[in-house]
This record gives sequence, structure tokens and C-alpha cells, in this order.
Amino acid sequence: MVGRLDTNSMILRIIRNDNYSEIDSLLFKVKPEKLNLRITSENKDFTDASAFYSLGISSLSFTTGSHDDYHKVSDTADKINYEEMEKILNFVETLLFNLQEHEKNGKK
Repeated sequence: MVGRLDTNSMILRIIRNDNYSEIDSLLFKVKPEKLNLRITSENKDFTDASAFYSLGISSLSFTTGSHDDYHKVSDTADKINYEEMEKILNFVETLLFNLQEHEKNGKK
């Protein structure tokens, strides 16, 4: 759910477990300058990662928010903001690389 980034607010919502707050500093460290992160543990049961959350497995979900076309046939490819979606993908890729480096250095 990252295809409809509002280019005025640039808000990317990140939903995480309550017990995974140590990742917040890393998220802000690697985020693109203009992207506004809203990190929360609210509504985690409504994400695809809810199965992980329920087992206590640290997980993140990323969303640019709901929209009027959500789960409707009107949600067509021409409405996706591909350029901003690519920036979010690059952000997540950088985050994963940095998480891997933290793990290698014995940090969690």
C-alpha cells in the first residue's frame, strides 16, 4: 500500500510492534529528506503483518494510506505514483541493508 503517496504531505506511515521501538532511530536515519514518517503501533492487527505481530515477531508495515479506490475495480494502474513509490522502495532497501549491518555488528 505505498502507491498513492500524497506529494503535498509526503507521509509514509510505518506500523510496527510495540516491542520494536529501537528501530525508530534507524528509520529516521535512513529516510529520504522530504519523506515524513509517522511511526505507530496502532492498527497493527489490520495489516498483512498481523500474523507476525500476534506471535511477537518484530515486523514493519508501510503504507501511504487508504484511498477511495481501496479494494475496488476503480483502483487502476494510472492512479499509482510510480516515481514516489520507487523512492519508498529505495528507502526500504536502504533500511534493510542497514538492519543487516546492525545484525553483523552484534546490534539488534
